[in-house]
Amino acid sequence: MKYTYLKKPQLLFVFAALAIIALAFGTCFSPWKGDTGMGTLTINLGINSRLAVSPGEIDFFEHEVTLIGPGGTITRKLPESGAVTFELAQGNWVAVVRATGDTPAGYNIPPGTGPGNTGLFPSRMIRAYGEVTAVIKAGQSSSAVIPMQGAVEVENFAQFAKAVELCTPGHEEIIIINDSFSIGSGFSGFSISNQDMNIRLITEKNVRITMDSGSLTPFFLISDGSLSLGSSGMRGQLIIDGNSCPASLVRLDQGQFFLNDGVTLCNTLCTTTNQSCGVQVNGNGGTFRMAGGSISGNKNLGSGFGGGVNVYAGEFIMTGGTISGNTALYAGGGVYVNMGGTFSKSGGTITGNDVGENQANYAGTGSSGHAAYVASNSTQGGDRLVDRIRNSTARPEINLNSESNDNWE
Repeated sequence: MKYTYLKKPQLLFVFAALAIIALAFGTCFSPWKGDTGMGTLTINLGINSRLAVSPGEIDFFEHEVTLIGPGGTITRKLPESGAVTFELAQGNWVAVVRATGDTPAGYNIPPGTGPGNTGLFPSRMIRAYGEVTAVIKAGQSSSAVIPMQGAVEVENFAQFAKAVELCTPGHEEIIIINDSFSIGSGFSGFSISNQDMNIRLITEKNVRITMDSGSLTPFFLISDGSLSLGSSGMRGQLIIDGNSCPASLVRLDQGQFFLNDGVTLCNTLCTTTNQSCGVQVNGNGGTFRMAGGSISGNKNLGSGFGGGVNVYAGEFIMTGGTISGNTALYAGGGVYVNMGGTFSKSGGTITGNDVGENQANYAGTGSSGHAAYVASNSTQGGDRLVDRIRNSTARPEINLNSESNDNWE
């Protein structure tokens, strides 16, 4: 995305918005939610080289600051002076800054160019978004920085496709999805293939993206670069619904995929051997990091390995979130890790997953890893992994469920 809405086209200045957070603590504390010490959090705007705008344009941005932490959520407008001070309890606070401005001319698309297209983008939208976690400790002074990244708001599939098209390499691009939409037939998937491309999808509302039930291609194919879904500061929930489509929602060949709080990947149904599950990690250069969110209701009845996540090659690191209600025909109802893959779990929950009727024929034990199944030559780690390893009797695969219980927390 090139934010180049210039009053004088011959002049191009690269600006940014950094929200510089200075935490200063007094020597006296008053009780709040018990005997919790208080601190003050002051947010100011600085500059960086992320947004390409005209020299005066940023002056017309309206900045909103939201803090999420102990005691709830606080939201204020940033005044023209460029600073606002909060009195907060000690603890972890997620600080979010949203900058609203005029929509760049490059985002105008003709009406009728895609399913559900209502014409032009709104005249004003969130143009920049930044988020960071600030730790307030009683009696200490700290500081943190919120890097503001370029953002665009979308309300339908045509706008979303245009926003993806306009993403440019070099820094994180944020697409804010503010209405539900369905993806029609003939969809060929979105591709991230540049190692410097970094796209994040978030939402300000509760929305659902519904795939076409006949779609044979993933929603996103990552062959390089990175895709992030969700964030701690999101105001809504984002559901990407496979609608029983016979394809994974995200396929990662190389690069990185991040799944965070507030996002659900669900309801894929794979029925042939060349299809995969909810998330497929398919290449040695790919890393899937799951810190939050949910992968649920996916069924792999085709290849039969991995209902929620299939790590054919590459790495899967799970530190949070939930993998539940997924099914695989043969092994790994929640997660399947092939011999070329790596799975590390230090947080999150894998629960309520299942394997199909052919499980005993594959492993010979009557259990092929309802929660997760790791092939013998794959690499695994994580504090909670070795506690529940049991070798199957028929093959050297490792079953991560030492009991018939499918819970792994």
